[in-house]
Amino acid sequence: MAAQQQSLESLPRISGQGKTLKQQLDAASIKTEAGKTTLANLPTVQIGCKKYIPEEYIANKNRKGRRSWIQAHGFFLTEVSPDLRTLQTYWVCSKCDERGKSSLFVATNTTSPIEHLQRSHMIAEADDNADEDSYSSRADIHPPSKRRCLESPTARSNVNKAKVGWIVTANLPFTALSNPYLRRLLDLHDALLANEVPWSR
Repeated sequence: MAAQQQSLESLPRISGQGKTLKQQLDAASIKTEAGKTTLANLPTVQIGCKKYIPEEYIANKNRKGRRSWIQAHGFFLTEVSPDLRTLQTYWVCSKCDERGKSSLFVATNTTSPIEHLQRSHMIAEADDNADEDSYSSRADIHPPSKRRCLESPTARSNVNKAKVGWIVTANLPFTALSNPYLRRLLDLHDALLANEVPWSR
């Protein structure tokens, strides 16, 4: 078990030489045989003085499986106490992990991870629907109990969300959208989309 534990503090983080949490878990992962693996010999990572195990390794008959779109942008770790009891489960941002920063969010709800993805990485749920192949493959792995009608948002609503996000995060006035250079930039990128966008409030 000691060989499977790796501490973030002991890993060098200079110029990409350090390992991310995901890399540590991949390096320490083991082939588990049904019923023969205990909590003590599962791969762990250590952040500070706390140990974490990937949530998918922990069997829980009451759990229905996670279906949120944030799963595509991170992974879930469950904190383990020194006496090997499972504690709180956290969601870890993959993008922050790749940069050597540990961003953990309590996984009881998805509000904080969603806000983090939108503010820090400009990723929204609508961005995931653009890649239909990966979305359908994720939907097939954990099918919801009731099938919902999947409607892809229109290009106009995606642009409107991006406009509002840009104005709010950059603290700009609403008149910034009437800038002719912004219109020209969008027109150069996609003329059909530029004609579809409402430029006034």
